[in-house]
Amino acid sequence: MWKLKPQKYILSNKAFSLTEILFASVLSVMAVGIILSVWIFAHKTWTGETYHTSMRIDMLKALETLENDIRLSSATYMVFYPADDPKSSAVLMPKAETDDDGFFPTEESGEIEWTQTIIYHIVEEDGEKKLRRSVLNSFDKSLNRSQREELLKGIVEGSESADDYSDLIKNNLDVFDISSLSAVVDFYDDSDSSILERNVVFGYSQLSPGDHNIRFTVTGKNQDSSGYGFGIDNLKIVPAASTRETEYYISSFAPLGTVVSSGDTTSIVHDSIWGNNGYLEYDANHIGDYIEFKDWYDLWRESSFDNTIKNNVVSYGNDVRIKLETTDDRDEQKFACWSGFIQTNDEIKEGRDGFLPRESGKSIVIRDIIKNEYIDEDVDMIRVSIIAPKENPIFIKSVYITRKEDYSSLASRYDNPDGLVNTSTLGKLTEEYHCHQQLFFKDIFDGNNNGDTDEVLESVWLASGKEIWSEWIAFPIRKTIKNNIFPPDYFITFYVPAPEFVSFPVSFGTFDSSKGDAKYWEDNTDQSIYIKTGTYTTAGTPFWTGAGITSGEYTSSNQLFFIKEIDGWQNKGTIESQVFDTSIVSPVYNNISWSQNKPAGTGITLKARSASNVDMSDAAVWDNILPISITPSSLSISNKRYAQFFAELSAAPFWTCPEHSLNISYVNYIEKQISFGGNKSYIFPTHTDFGGACGVPLVSGVYSSWVDDVAITWTAPSRICALEGDIAKRNDFGEVKITIDGNDLIKVLKVDVGLSFNFHGRIISEENSIEVEPKNTGK
Repeated sequence: MWKLKPQKYILSNKAFSLTEILFASVLSVMAVGIILSVWIFAHKTWTGETYHTSMRIDMLKALETLENDIRLSSATYMVFYPADDPKSSAVLMPKAETDDDGFFPTEESGEIEWTQTIIYHIVEEDGEKKLRRSVLNSFDKSLNRSQREELLKGIVEGSESADDYSDLIKNNLDVFDISSLSAVVDFYDDSDSSILERNVVFGYSQLSPGDHNIRFTVTGKNQDSSGYGFGIDNLKIVPAASTRETEYYISSFAPLGTVVSSGDTTSIVHDSIWGNNGYLEYDANHIGDYIEFKDWYDLWRESSFDNTIKNNVVSYGNDVRIKLETTDDRDEQKFACWSGFIQTNDEIKEGRDGFLPRESGKSIVIRDIIKNEYIDEDVDMIRVSIIAPKENPIFIKSVYITRKEDYSSLASRYDNPDGLVNTSTLGKLTEEYHCHQQLFFKDIFDGNNNGDTDEVLESVWLASGKEIWSEWIAFPIRKTIKNNIFPPDYFITFYVPAPEFVSFPVSFGTFDSSKGDAKYWEDNTDQSIYIKTGTYTTAGTPFWTGAGITSGEYTSSNQLFFIKEIDGWQNKGTIESQVFDTSIVSPVYNNISWSQNKPAGTGITLKARSASNVDMSDAAVWDNILPISITPSSLSISNKRYAQFFAELSAAPFWTCPEHSLNISYVNYIEKQISFGGNKSYIFPTHTDFGGACGVPLVSGVYSSWVDDVAITWTAPSRICALEGDIAKRNDFGEVKITIDGNDLIKVLKVDVGLSFNFHGRIISEENSIEVEPKNTGK
């Protein structure tokens, strides 16, 4: 029989042991812990960064608002707290609201209309520091710097309240510092020649009345520069923006001590692109080299005279001085005070060719009438132009200018051919004693055929179609004469020999009697008076009646002969300055001064005035102001905002010999002439008559006087001012720091802001800074 054997069965799913269960539990707890720790760390980190980001955003918003306010404000009116700390924790500044077109509204004075006062400062509330922007809904420009500092202090310390405020940073504020960066200017440019850069703002400084020392010190150089020099032009202290030409400081007219330096070469570079045609260049060689200017803060100096009204004066020289215009200045440009074609209203301006109204082979004496109503202005020296006909040369023996004898009625104005003689000068004006004068001419065409074209003669030799100007002669032509009932007329008298008997040079060609022997202008009224058989004595004699010539021997003509124009010179010139804005309502004026050259026989006087209105409508009339002749002199003008000056330059003509050094006074010349008497009473002195060596006629000259650097000073309040200027940049120039009275200029404001907070024992911080320049000067 079979017997079954028992079988053992094994299960396929094992059960966990207690140990395994315990181990698995530990692993699970660890995993959950790790996951929880990671989550907690991530949450804390995310929360910290959220706070950090929020803090950074608050800081950037605050800096952006602050930067915008500073940039559109004016350092002129900014004050800081604490007032004397190089790092401040509060600032007060003006703010203006733009109009609908995006522009700042301005007052009548031209200054920006500031409408708000903005203050940035720190406040502490509930143990938290905050950056607050306080707003006052007005800005009081009448407050001086100290008063604005007191207002700022009151806001910061809580004794003054604002109209509105907002906290730009509400917590976690650690640092809020405002400081200025020193003004360093790079004068380098990649150019071999000096490049002009205009209106560079060097920086800002608080200035008190009086002198200040402006120093330019080399601090280094661009890596590409080969030197340390620099160039400066047109310094200006704004808001009273008077241009200071830097070349003035090294001129002989600048006061002693006006400029000092570390010893290197200082020079003036002249070129028309620079203000007043030049700039000051300092040839510095090392770091630390400097040049220092001393100048008045509240000062107006006029050196360029660009906006002045000038009369009978001219600009000259590399440094653009203003001098009385002399006769030498007329060589290239002539100004007619009388013209023949204007008097005759002849449509042919250059004149007509024709024949003198004389008998064949006879000499003729002609008196052209210079009618008063065609004389443009009073003059003190004259020259005349004479023109020959196109096809014949001319020879004129002598020419005179004479004031016509006074007439009793307009009806008899042209009937009388008589002129006036010279009389004693004692107690008389020049127009009262000098009434008759001979004219002289340079023999430029060598008419006497001696090879000398520079000699001065009484005769005129003129080739066909040519024109010549007489030498300058002192002779007063006046529109009116004291005690005259009617205005005076004048004569130009010519003695013309018969041309058939004149030996003209071969170069002139042969005289052709069939061709015109005169140039003339014509009208339908009397223009000249003539006699057909004149003599030298008749030409030189002022009066004809009573000199052996009867009324039937002279005849009137409607033709004006030979003389095309009269050029006149005045012995006075004037300069009326621009109107200058001191920017102060009631300045106290101190002095006026100027540079000058005033030779014997010349004069320079200045006047000054002030007004409350820019159009000077409330200023004194120039004629009522006493002139000042001594520089410097104190001013006694009213304390009004706008200032102006008026300068007058004068010179007395003298008589000189063109070939020798001899100057004779006006009065001595006339007295010598009338002393001859008798038959010589109308002969005019020569070099010999005054002890000279030759008989050359004397002609007239005039000394030149000039004025420059007119300065007016006043007393202004202490205030923040901008120092500006034009600079020269070049490839061998360096970097320069500018200071005033040893103090750094405020060029750029640096603002440092720092925030921090403790997040679960971890310090989270954020720091940032900005550098920003106030762009508005107030105008």
